[in-house]
Amino acid sequence: MDEVTFGSGFSRQGLPYKSPFRSFFMGGFESAYHVNIYGHRVDMIASTRHDRNAAEDYAKARQIGMLTVRDAIRWPLVDRGGRYDLSSFTPMLEASLREDVQVIWTLCHYGWPDDVDVFSSRFVDRFVRYARFMATVLMDKGVEAPIFIPFNEISYLCHAICSEGDMYPYAMGQDWELKRQVVRATIEATDAILSIAPMARFVHVDPIIHVVPPVDRPELAEEAAARKYGQYEAAEMIAGHVTELVKLQ
Repeated sequence: MDEVTFGSGFSRQGLPYKSPFRSFFMGGFESAYHVNIYGHRVDMIASTRHDRNAAEDYAKARQIGMLTVRDAIRWPLVDRGGRYDLSSFTPMLEASLREDVQVIWTLCHYGWPDDVDVFSSRFVDRFVRYARFMATVLMDKGVEAPIFIPFNEISYLCHAICSEGDMYPYAMGQDWELKRQVVRATIEATDAILSIAPMARFVHVDPIIHVVPPVDRPELAEEAAARKYGQYEAAEMIAGHVTELVKLQ
Protein backbone atom coordinates (compact mmCIF):
# COMPACT_ATOMS: atom_id res chain seq x y z
CA MET A 1 0.00 0.00 0.00
CA ASP A 2 1.27 3.43 -0.95
CA GLU A 3 1.18 5.50 2.24
CA VAL A 4 1.64 8.76 0.35
CA THR A 5 -1.31 8.05 -1.94
CA PHE A 6 -3.66 6.93 0.82
CA GLY A 7 -2.36 9.24 3.54
CA SER A 8 -2.70 12.51 1.64
CA GLY A 9 -5.41 14.43 -0.14
CA PHE A 10 -6.98 17.80 -0.70
CA SER A 11 -9.24 19.87 1.53
CA ARG A 12 -12.48 21.45 0.36
CA GLN A 13 -10.49 24.61 -0.31
CA GLY A 14 -8.21 22.67 -2.64
CA LEU A 15 -5.25 22.80 -0.29
CA PRO A 16 -3.12 19.67 0.23
CA TYR A 17 -3.23 18.06 3.66
CA LYS A 18 -1.64 15.11 5.40
CA SER A 19 -4.10 12.61 6.78
CA PRO A 20 -3.52 11.57 10.39
CA PHE A 21 -4.16 7.97 9.35
CA ARG A 22 -1.43 5.78 7.90
CA SER A 23 -3.73 3.84 5.60
CA PHE A 24 -7.04 4.47 3.86
CA PHE A 25 -8.43 1.03 4.70
CA MET A 26 -8.43 0.25 8.41
CA GLY A 27 -8.90 -2.80 10.57
CA GLY A 28 -10.90 -3.02 13.77
CA PHE A 29 -11.18 -5.32 16.77
CA GLU A 30 -14.46 -5.78 18.63
CA SER A 31 -13.87 -4.39 22.10
CA ALA A 32 -17.22 -4.09 23.90
CA TYR A 33 -16.86 -4.22 27.68
CA HIS A 34 -20.33 -3.38 29.01
CA VAL A 35 -22.66 -5.02 31.50
CA ASN A 36 -25.40 -6.68 29.43
CA ILE A 37 -29.10 -7.15 30.04
CA TYR A 38 -28.38 -10.21 32.20
CA GLY A 39 -26.03 -8.29 34.49
CA HIS A 40 -22.91 -9.96 33.10
CA ARG A 41 -19.77 -8.05 32.10
CA VAL A 42 -19.01 -8.60 28.41
CA ASP A 43 -15.32 -8.73 27.42
CA MET A 44 -15.05 -9.15 23.68
CA ILE A 45 -11.28 -8.62 23.62
CA ALA A 46 -10.84 -11.65 25.87
CA SER A 47 -13.61 -13.64 24.17
CA THR A 48 -11.90 -13.34 20.79
CA ARG A 49 -8.48 -13.93 22.40
CA HIS A 50 -7.28 -10.67 20.91
CA ASP A 51 -5.62 -9.82 24.22
CA ARG A 52 -3.41 -12.91 23.86
CA ASN A 53 -2.92 -12.67 20.10
CA ALA A 54 -2.59 -8.91 19.63
CA ALA A 55 0.84 -9.10 17.99
CA GLU A 56 -0.35 -11.73 15.51
CA ASP A 57 -3.55 -9.80 14.82
CA TYR A 58 -1.66 -6.56 14.16
CA ALA A 59 0.84 -8.37 11.95
CA LYS A 60 -1.98 -9.82 9.83
CA ALA A 61 -3.53 -6.38 9.45
CA ARG A 62 -0.22 -5.00 8.30
CA GLN A 63 0.30 -7.86 5.83
CA ILE A 64 -2.82 -6.84 3.91
CA GLY A 65 -1.94 -3.15 3.92
CA MET A 66 -3.98 -2.00 6.91
CA LEU A 67 -1.49 0.17 8.74
CA THR A 68 -4.19 1.74 10.93
CA VAL A 69 -6.55 -0.21 13.18
CA ARG A 70 -9.15 0.49 15.86
CA ASP A 71 -8.72 -1.07 19.28
CA ALA A 72 -9.72 -0.31 22.86
CA ILE A 73 -8.41 0.12 26.35
CA ARG A 74 -10.65 -1.63 28.86
CA TRP A 75 -11.25 1.20 31.31
CA PRO A 76 -12.46 -0.98 34.24
CA LEU A 77 -9.35 -3.19 33.98
CA VAL A 78 -6.99 -0.21 34.02
CA ASP A 79 -8.79 1.96 36.57
CA ARG A 80 -9.02 0.09 39.84
CA GLY A 81 -10.81 2.45 42.17
CA GLY A 82 -8.79 5.38 40.87
CA ARG A 83 -5.48 3.49 40.90
CA TYR A 84 -4.06 2.36 37.58
CA ASP A 85 -3.04 -1.13 36.50
CA LEU A 86 -1.63 -1.36 32.97
CA SER A 87 -1.17 -5.14 32.88
CA SER A 88 -4.15 -5.59 30.52
CA PHE A 89 -3.00 -2.82 28.17
CA THR A 90 0.80 -2.84 28.03
CA PRO A 91 1.08 -6.11 26.01
CA MET A 92 -1.30 -4.71 23.38
CA LEU A 93 0.50 -1.37 23.19
CA GLU A 94 3.91 -3.02 22.91
CA ALA A 95 2.60 -5.38 20.22
CA SER A 96 1.32 -2.46 18.16
CA LEU A 97 4.68 -0.70 18.44
CA ARG A 98 6.63 -3.84 17.47
CA GLU A 99 4.40 -4.44 14.46
CA ASP A 100 4.50 -0.73 13.55
CA VAL A 101 0.71 -0.47 13.32
CA GLN A 102 -1.06 2.79 14.14
CA VAL A 103 -3.86 2.25 16.66
CA ILE A 104 -6.88 4.45 17.22
CA TRP A 105 -7.47 3.78 20.91
CA THR A 106 -11.02 3.81 22.26
CA LEU A 107 -10.96 4.91 25.88
CA CYS A 108 -14.45 3.66 26.73
CA HIS A 109 -16.17 0.99 24.65
CA TYR A 110 -19.50 1.00 26.55
CA GLY A 111 -18.10 -0.07 29.97
CA TRP A 112 -16.88 1.94 32.97
CA PRO A 113 -15.65 0.99 36.47
CA ASP A 114 -18.27 -0.56 38.73
CA ASP A 115 -17.67 1.90 41.56
CA VAL A 116 -18.71 5.06 39.69
CA ASP A 117 -22.21 6.27 38.82
CA VAL A 118 -22.39 7.38 35.19
CA PHE A 119 -24.82 10.18 36.10
CA SER A 120 -22.63 11.69 38.82
CA SER A 121 -20.13 14.54 38.45
CA ARG A 122 -17.56 12.10 39.79
CA PHE A 123 -17.94 10.11 36.58
CA VAL A 124 -16.70 13.00 34.47
CA ASP A 125 -13.77 13.70 36.80
CA ARG A 126 -12.83 10.02 36.85
CA PHE A 127 -12.89 9.74 33.07
CA VAL A 128 -10.84 12.90 32.63
CA ARG A 129 -8.11 11.64 34.99
CA TYR A 130 -8.07 8.27 33.24
CA ALA A 131 -7.88 9.88 29.77
CA ARG A 132 -5.01 12.13 30.83
CA PHE A 133 -3.17 9.15 32.31
CA MET A 134 -3.52 7.06 29.15
CA ALA A 135 -2.31 9.95 27.00
CA THR A 136 0.74 10.22 29.25
CA VAL A 137 1.40 6.50 28.92
CA LEU A 138 1.33 6.70 25.12
CA MET A 139 3.52 9.80 25.05
CA ASP A 140 6.05 8.09 27.33
CA LYS A 141 6.16 5.20 24.84
CA GLY A 142 7.01 7.58 22.01
CA VAL A 143 3.53 7.95 20.48
CA GLU A 144 3.70 11.69 19.93
CA ALA A 145 0.43 12.01 18.00
CA PRO A 146 -1.96 9.51 19.61
CA ILE A 147 -5.46 9.14 18.21
CA PHE A 148 -8.37 8.54 20.55
CA ILE A 149 -12.04 7.74 20.44
CA PRO A 150 -13.09 8.98 23.88
CA PHE A 151 -16.44 7.12 23.92
CA ASN A 152 -17.50 4.59 21.36
CA GLU A 153 -20.83 5.28 19.63
CA ILE A 154 -22.30 7.79 22.08
CA SER A 155 -25.70 8.05 20.39
CA TYR A 156 -26.03 4.27 20.14
CA LEU A 157 -24.81 3.81 23.72
CA CYS A 158 -27.49 6.16 25.03
CA HIS A 159 -30.13 4.48 22.86
CA ALA A 160 -29.17 1.02 24.15
CA ILE A 161 -29.23 2.14 27.78
CA CYS A 162 -32.16 4.57 27.78
CA SER A 163 -34.46 3.38 24.98
CA GLU A 164 -33.83 -0.37 24.82
CA GLY A 165 -32.68 -1.01 28.39
CA ASP A 166 -30.25 -3.73 27.32
CA MET A 167 -27.10 -2.19 28.81
CA TYR A 168 -26.33 -1.17 32.38
CA PRO A 169 -27.61 1.00 34.08
CA TYR A 170 -30.85 0.35 32.11
CA ALA A 171 -31.87 4.01 32.62
CA MET A 172 -35.02 4.07 30.53
CA GLY A 173 -36.16 7.53 29.47
CA GLN A 174 -32.98 9.36 30.51
CA ASP A 175 -31.52 9.83 27.03
CA TRP A 176 -30.90 13.53 27.41
CA GLU A 177 -29.26 13.26 30.83
CA LEU A 178 -26.95 10.44 29.75
CA LYS A 179 -26.00 11.91 26.39
CA ARG A 180 -25.25 15.27 27.97
CA GLN A 181 -23.10 13.59 30.63
CA VAL A 182 -21.07 11.53 28.18
CA VAL A 183 -20.59 14.49 25.83
CA ARG A 184 -19.39 16.59 28.75
CA ALA A 185 -16.91 13.86 29.72
CA THR A 186 -15.73 13.65 26.09
CA ILE A 187 -15.10 17.39 25.81
CA GLU A 188 -13.32 17.69 29.16
CA ALA A 189 -11.19 14.62 28.46
CA THR A 190 -10.25 16.03 25.06
CA ASP A 191 -9.04 19.24 26.69
CA ALA A 192 -7.07 17.26 29.28
CA ILE A 193 -5.37 15.13 26.62
CA LEU A 194 -4.48 18.12 24.46
CA SER A 195 -2.90 19.86 27.45
CA ILE A 196 -0.18 17.18 27.52
CA ALA A 197 -0.35 15.81 23.96
CA PRO A 198 -1.05 18.77 21.65
CA MET A 199 -0.58 16.62 18.55
CA ALA A 200 -3.31 14.19 19.62
CA ARG A 201 -6.28 13.67 17.32
CA PHE A 202 -9.82 12.51 18.05
CA VAL A 203 -12.38 10.41 16.21
CA HIS A 204 -16.10 10.28 17.00
CA VAL A 205 -18.11 7.37 15.60
CA ASP A 206 -21.69 6.15 15.55
CA PRO A 207 -23.51 3.55 13.43
CA ILE A 208 -25.18 4.87 10.29
CA ILE A 209 -28.93 4.13 10.19
CA HIS A 210 -31.86 5.15 8.03
CA VAL A 211 -35.36 5.20 9.52
CA VAL A 212 -38.53 5.68 7.49
CA PRO A 213 -42.19 5.14 8.41
CA PRO A 214 -44.22 2.30 6.88
CA VAL A 215 -45.88 3.39 3.65
CA ASP A 216 -49.29 3.01 5.29
CA ARG A 217 -48.37 4.96 8.46
CA PRO A 218 -47.57 8.53 7.37
CA GLU A 219 -48.37 9.78 10.88
CA LEU A 220 -45.07 8.19 12.01
CA ALA A 221 -42.96 10.34 9.67
CA GLU A 222 -42.00 12.84 12.37
CA GLU A 223 -40.96 10.12 14.80
CA ALA A 224 -38.96 8.35 12.10
CA ALA A 225 -37.15 11.58 11.21
CA ALA A 226 -36.32 12.22 14.87
CA ARG A 227 -34.92 8.71 15.29
CA LYS A 228 -32.83 9.08 12.16
CA TYR A 229 -31.48 12.42 13.34
CA GLY A 230 -30.54 10.88 16.68
CA GLN A 231 -27.49 9.21 15.16
CA TYR A 232 -25.89 12.63 14.62
CA GLU A 233 -26.90 14.15 17.94
CA ALA A 234 -23.75 13.37 19.93
CA ALA A 235 -21.46 14.75 17.21
CA GLU A 236 -23.58 17.87 16.93
CA MET A 237 -23.46 18.34 20.71
CA ILE A 238 -19.68 17.92 20.81
CA ALA A 239 -19.38 20.54 18.08
CA GLY A 240 -21.66 22.89 20.03
CA HIS A 241 -24.40 22.93 17.39
CA VAL A 242 -27.10 21.27 19.52
CA THR A 243 -28.04 21.98 23.13
CA GLU A 244 -31.16 19.86 23.51
CA LEU A 245 -32.48 16.61 22.12
CA VAL A 246 -35.21 16.15 19.56
CA LYS A 247 -38.14 14.97 21.64
CA LEU A 248 -40.12 11.98 20.46
CA GLN A 249 -43.86 12.30 21.05
